[in-house]
Amino acid sequence: MPAAAVKALGFNAKTGIAERADRLVAILVLTFFGDVPDLPILYEVTLWLLAIASTVTVLQRILLVRRQALAEVQPEG
Repeated sequence: MPAAAVKALGFNAKTGIAERADRLVAILVLTFFGDVPDLPILYEVTLWLLAIASTVTVLQRILLVRRQALAEVQPEG
């Protein structure tokens, strides 16, 4: 479900270990140090960490919206 649809339904999905700013900083640091000859594996390690962190973030957001949706459906009391 796109972020706009989540907002339109009144749910909040702003959580996760790798938000946009974090991913951007990681890529910028990778770009800055990318030409260091002694660290050829830096690209691969950074991209794998970003992929894992992004996947965890997606799962965290899915679970958060699911909890919000279930809380909305359950009767109070």
